[in-house]
Amino acid sequence: MNSLHDTITGHEMPEVARATAPPSEVEALPHVPLSELIGLLEYLDARGGQADVFHLAHETRREFGKAIAVVNAAEILGFVTTPGRNVALDAEGKRFLKAAPAERGAIWREHLMKFRIFREVDALLTKSGDRPIERDLLLTQFALWLPQENPRKVLETVVRWGRFAGLLAYDAGKGTVFRK
Repeated sequence: MNSLHDTITGHEMPEVARATAPPSEVEALPHVPLSELIGLLEYLDARGGQADVFHLAHETRREFGKAIAVVNAAEILGFVTTPGRNVALDAEGKRFLKAAPAERGAIWREHLMKFRIFREVDALLTKSGDRPIERDLLLTQFALWLPQENPRKVLETVVRWGRFAGLLAYDAGKGTVFRK
């Protein structure tokens, strides 16, 4: 059993930090709800800052693949590390949890702006003179930047994560993204 466990965690949760996308590339974001990311951080905090990934999946009643997706999202955002089969809060994860609600948005924004996709969306908004951008323009851009990804899911993640960060807002009725 440990051999299978080590194979899965070694593949899904490498101990060596993953390289970020080259500066010329837009990186894909995991399609993970914000509430699950924050829930993971709170779960870890309540357990002394770390947990075994298999116990985490079992205790939260998440399919293992979904639990791994949430852990990976938290890791690429810089809130957790994944030493071996464990998931551990890092200093940024602890800072986020200790912050007041308004400060959490600022910390989230700080982490999101490390991703080229958010910088590119921000640049499109700036270029538009801060006027709303049509959803279809973003869907086209996402399809070009991330041809292996579903552009609608990318938009959903960008909008949800961007809203929390105070970077943007979305009017579903008009199909536009704009500065918050």
